[in-house]
Amino acid sequence: MASGEGGPISEFGEDEAFAPTCRRCLASLDRLFPEPQRDDRFPLVAQLTTDLVIEHGYAEIRHVPGDQQSALRKHVRLAVRRRTGHTIQTFVHESMVIFVCEPIHKQHETENMREVAEVMNSFLTGEPIQIQERAWRLSWDTWNMG
Repeated sequence: MASGEGGPISEFGEDEAFAPTCRRCLASLDRLFPEPQRDDRFPLVAQLTTDLVIEHGYAEIRHVPGDQQSALRKHVRLAVRRRTGHTIQTFVHESMVIFVCEPIHKQHETENMREVAEVMNSFLTGEPIQIQERAWRLSWDTWNMG
């Protein structure tokens, strides 16, 4: 963290607060805390996610609790690599975790382009666009045990 990035912590602005904000610093702090307990749904969601990535080259899991995101990302990366030999990228946006395996995704390029062309054609002709549920999109809450 660069000097001067801290904001005032008192109402008069006399003191500055310095807290880590970079990803590397936050990751090093995370190692000081115990590993969070895995949710009961974790094995099922991890297996389904791995299968989706291997089948489609892409998976999107919504509503993943923050304390489960890191473990899910790590587990799926290792499982996909072990089963296919391919590496994957993972992205997090709020409670959504996205998994992309570029080599597998490229195998489905023609099919994906056809779907895009159909949606664009509907848009350009003024037809209503049907929002479809995708096989590669899951919600953690689907398997709510509570």
